[in-house]
Amino acid sequence: LNLCSEFKKMIQNDSTLAAQNYSKVAYSLYKTLLEEPLTDLKKEEISRLVIIPDDYLAQLSFDGLFMEPLGEEVDDINWTDDAYSNFLLHDYAISYAYSNRLIFRNKGTRRVEKALKKFVGFGLEYDDYTLEGIKNLEKIKADTILTRGMGKLEHAIPELEDIQKIIGKGNIYINQQATKDAFDKYAPSAQILHFAMHGFESIDNPLNSALVFSRKKNSDDFLLKASELYSKSLNADMVVLSACNTATGVKEKGEGVRSLARSFRYAGCQSIVATLWSVSDFSTKEIIIDFYTNLKTKDSKDVALQKAKLKYIRARGNTAKSPIFYWTNLIVIGDITPLQL
Repeated sequence: LNLCSEFKKMIQNDSTLAAQNYSKVAYSLYKTLLEEPLTDLKKEEISRLVIIPDDYLAQLSFDGLFMEPLGEEVDDINWTDDAYSNFLLHDYAISYAYSNRLIFRNKGTRRVEKALKKFVGFGLEYDDYTLEGIKNLEKIKADTILTRGMGKLEHAIPELEDIQKIIGKGNIYINQQATKDAFDKYAPSAQILHFAMHGFESIDNPLNSALVFSRKKNSDDFLLKASELYSKSLNADMVVLSACNTATGVKEKGEGVRSLARSFRYAGCQSIVATLWSVSDFSTKEIIIDFYTNLKTKDSKDVALQKAKLKYIRARGNTAKSPIFYWTNLIVIGDITPLQL
């Protein structure tokens, strides 16, 4: 429990990490949780892991675990490059599931016989009127440090536009078009749903966790709450929640985490890409765009995200956007089969 808490504290910090401190914790946690079972699996050349976490392992990003400790000569200047092949992510495409039953259930019973739009995306830079509405809401604490705090999102619209070009089909609804009414109208007929916007976790009541849509004039109904999703029917093969804290929530022993991601799964979405904490607008866009590019080449969802993250790590090196915080937060939950794009 102490190791998990220390590890989560480290990877959820966007500042520079001390190489040796991180190495000791990340490797110790790997030895405790995975070294023994993976030793046997390596004989079978296993390259993908499906993790069903519970209790204090929930909301833990396994990507950043170390399979080998860093050498004592590694310093804080170049440790990201030295650690590249040590990350669990390097050898394994990792996905998560809420239960065994959801992994092996018959998918044939899910599909509703209807024509689906290939891609439907919603994204907001956020106008002053919507931001004013956010400030007026109780119990939302804006994160002013990160770009994707409750302020404007510079990269949300370009993210959607780039994805639309990659897929070549579909519709996007941006800024004032990205309303809850638009969601209700277009989301049920989407094969792929994508949200590039603000999200927040309600600690007091996980059913109040929400995505923040555009605020219409004289209306305060611009939050899509988890509670509302439980009464909706969605048919998406994949939903991407490119927003803060979409996989976080209240842990219930034996039941997992009550979160926005889980509510989308309940509504009928087979696969969810979600976030374990607050995210950076810029780095998330970079990883997500490469994720879709990999999906286009028929990669499975877990492999597509693995490749996108590894590319980001190599490209960023030891720049200001390279800390583990910026790439470990994105996870794939549920079905990992390739999409027909």
